[in-house]
Amino acid sequence: MDIDDYTERAHTALRQGELDLAEQYFNLILQYAPEHPAGAEGLKEIQVARARRKWSRPVRFLVGMWCRVLMEFGRYDRAMDRVELLYRCEPQRFSTAASYAVCCDKLGRTAPALEAYRAALALRPQHVPFLRRAAELAAQEGQLDESIGYLRRLASMFPDDEQVEHRIRDLLAREYAQTGIPEKLTERRAKMEKKLREMPGSPEFTHRLEQLEEECAKNPDAVQPRLRLIAHLREAGLFQRANKALAPLIDANPKDFQVRLEQARLWRAENELLLASNLFGELLAEQPDDKSLEEEYWDCRVAYLEREMQDHPEDESLKTQIRQAQQQRDSLQSARLENQIREHPEDFDSRLELGNLLYEMGHYDKAVSILQRLLREPPYAGRAHLILGNCFRKLAQMEIAAQEFRTAIELFKNRGYSHVPGEELKEAYYSLGLCLEEMGDRHAAREAYAQIYASDIHFRDIRERYERLSLT
Repeated sequence: MDIDDYTERAHTALRQGELDLAEQYFNLILQYAPEHPAGAEGLKEIQVARARRKWSRPVRFLVGMWCRVLMEFGRYDRAMDRVELLYRCEPQRFSTAASYAVCCDKLGRTAPALEAYRAALALRPQHVPFLRRAAELAAQEGQLDESIGYLRRLASMFPDDEQVEHRIRDLLAREYAQTGIPEKLTERRAKMEKKLREMPGSPEFTHRLEQLEEECAKNPDAVQPRLRLIAHLREAGLFQRANKALAPLIDANPKDFQVRLEQARLWRAENELLLASNLFGELLAEQPDDKSLEEEYWDCRVAYLEREMQDHPEDESLKTQIRQAQQQRDSLQSARLENQIREHPEDFDSRLELGNLLYEMGHYDKAVSILQRLLREPPYAGRAHLILGNCFRKLAQMEIAAQEFRTAIELFKNRGYSHVPGEELKEAYYSLGLCLEEMGDRHAAREAYAQIYASDIHFRDIRERYERLSLT
């Protein structure tokens, strides 16, 4: 049985409204591959489609009221299924997004709760309780910029609230501890402010969204304005609204290349990797010379195969496919980046990305020549020294590698206010420890590992390495 073929048939039937046929395909998928994610998710999509057909507006209102009664009595588990159906039927309604967000939150489902809070705040950007809760959940998920954005919106509404200001300072300190403070603070601040201004629910995001919606209303049959709106929603993570806007466009333009490309990108963003990979492949067959599209295809293909590998870790065939797909993707990425820095020699972000990619591909000498140009650029020097150290270690030039790691450590240490090592600093200490172990200097290696062990005992295999050296 070809699972991929059945999955594609099921989704085709679903798009065409043949729900019974789609259900048969999804049940067959679950029968032969019970753990396959497409089966359970497909059946849920069928539930949503049937609810949209059968639940009139009065019925949806009554179902929503019943769910809120259950939630008031703390029965979130009983309310959850119907609340999720309502939300997926009407993601544009604040009440359904709010109920789904609270239900997920109370049941400890942090990721979908945060996504639903985002959707609710896109509809009501100044909802104070949701702003506070979304800020906390985003911080828990490590989305510090997003959390700070919500808090700054609260601070603009309540300028005398010292708790909000204190929380913002606390999160900024955490972010600096993780990433370090670049030397070009003005550029860093400008990038952060731009990102915060454009995040879902912000006045700038809402204004841009209104502009796009107005453009679509003026030209209801035009494809490009609606594609710009969908891309705006997709990039903001508002996938439910993006799907709702895309569905009629697909129905009206089923063979339009740009419409199908946006569908593939939306599936990719939603982690529907098999569907996205197949559609990218179809599009690439139509335009085989499009290198950007080819890169998107292989990137998606790698992500899909790596996810499959989690379920089948011993599958040698999958390992081979992953290596081949990675080679294709990396080759395209390196060619693009090389062309970029050839045309724009001062594009240091692309140079750093290319140097790291070449290191990962095993082209150590070439990576060294690309990265050494960055040693004169303070914002990039720390990371460049770290990757250079890894390159020289692979080239068995251990003394040079150790010196590169020590230089990276000093640069990273000078970046942050916090005494807690950031991720890059921990990575540099870890790499130095590996290098010193290979050089036979176990005592110095243990001291390098100790810098991580004291603050993050769960970093990679640091506990095992440090304690092993402590016994000798």
